[in-house]
Amino acid sequence: MKIVHISLYPPKWELHCDKSGVAPYTKNLAINIPYDSNDQVFIIWDIDNTREIYQEENIEVRKVFSKWVFFYKKILQEIEDIRPDVVHIQQELALYWNILSAISLRFLLRSLQNKWIKTVITFHGIVDVVSIDQEFMKENF
Repeated sequence: MKIVHISLYPPKWELHCDKSGVAPYTKNLAINIPYDSNDQVFIIWDIDNTREIYQEENIEVRKVFSKWVFFYKKILQEIEDIRPDVVHIQQELALYWNILSAISLRFLLRSLQNKWIKTVITFHGIVDVVSIDQEFMKENF
């Protein structure tokens, strides 16, 4: 099975970074899941300086997209190349740039749906369910 994780990610051979708490979370998750020996695991993450593809902990790491409103276009190019069975997206309100990139995430999801790729999304953020009302929705889009 081919599994793709889409997220921010720490720099090569580092566990922590100042990008986001989601980056080390994703790395810990990706390297500690007990994959089957036939599984191929990929990380698609944002470019900090240059585009790069490398192996780390039996995972192929692809630094390919810039954090901006159309971040999903480069991700879809990688999805076409990898042809995964499952995609796991880490999401936080402004993880991939700002509110516009959060809104454009739906284009990535629609494209994955159209390709019949199983998709899992982990939404990060701590919000008391009781506080989600009309005012909260308006303030947080």
